This record gives sequence, structure tokens and C-alpha cells, in this order.
Amino acid sequence: MKKIILLSVITMSVLFAPSISKCETVPGPNASAVSSVESEKLLTRYNEIKSMDKSKMSPTEKRSLRKEMRVMKTQAVGGGGVYISLTALLIIIILILIL
Repeated sequence: MKKIILLSVITMSVLFAPSISKCETVPGPNASAVSSVESEKLLTRYNEIKSMDKSKMSPTEKRSLRKEMRVMKTQAVGGGGVYISLTALLIIIILILIL
């Protein structure tokens, strides 16, 4: 019985290998910690953007501000993360249940 289960797990891992190989960490634009001086600059720029009157701006200007806000957010938080595909998650759960 254990041989059948082991064989099926090996077969599944070989069949779903391309989707598992896509699991990787995605580094942000600035993965290092932000210093206090830089964080204060980011905070002041954030407050400036929030206090702007955006009703008179063109859509392209609004879009550029949104992009700038996203970049500032990733710099402040540190960005990045680990993404795991669904098949990799299923295989991990099956292996935990078997072992």
C-alpha cells in the first residue's frame, strides 16, 4: 500500500514539475530596510500627494501619482514575498498527511 502511495506522489511531482518550478521569491524594488531619514521623506511625499487637489489633474497625471504611491509603499514595507502555486501547495499537504 505504501509503495502505491509513494509511486503516485512521485508521478504527481513529475507531472506537475513545471508549475512547481515557477515558485520563487519576488524581490521588491528595494528589499533592504528603509532608514529613518528615507522613511520621513517618503511620509512627507505621501502627505503631499494626499493633500493635492486631484480634480483638476489629467488622467495621466493621476496615473503617475498612483504609480509613485505604489513604489513608495513597496519601499516602505520592503516588498517581495513568496508565491506558491496551487499544485505545489497540494503536494505539500499530501506529503504532510502521508508522513
